[in-house]
Amino acid sequence: MTVKTPGVVNINTASPAVLRAFGLAEEETSEILQSRRYGPYTDVSRYAGLGLVATTQTFRVEAEGLIDDEPRARLTAVVRKRTEGAGDVLVILDWSQSR
Repeated sequence: MTVKTPGVVNINTASPAVLRAFGLAEEETSEILQSRRYGPYTDVSRYAGLGLVATTQTFRVEAEGLIDDEPRARLTAVVRKRTEGAGDVLVILDWSQSR
C-alpha cells in the first residue's frame, strides 16, 4: 500500500529511526522521546523547516467485526482529515477488508 501525504511527520508519533531520518541528532531524538512520556509536543518551532509537526491529518483505522465473540471480518482504512467550509471531512485513501 502506498499513501501519499503532505510530507510532514507528527513528532508525537514518529519512531526514533524516523526522527533521525529527518536529521535530528541522537541527543535531540532522546530529548523528544523523554518529553513525550509526560505529554504531547505542542510547539515544534525549534525544528522548523524539517517537516515535523505536532498534529496528524492521516490516520490508520483498524476494526474487527465479531459474531458470538468470534472475529468474522476485519477492515483497515487509511483516512485523511481535511478541513473544508462545512467543517472536517474524512477522505478514504486506502481500504482493505478480510473475512
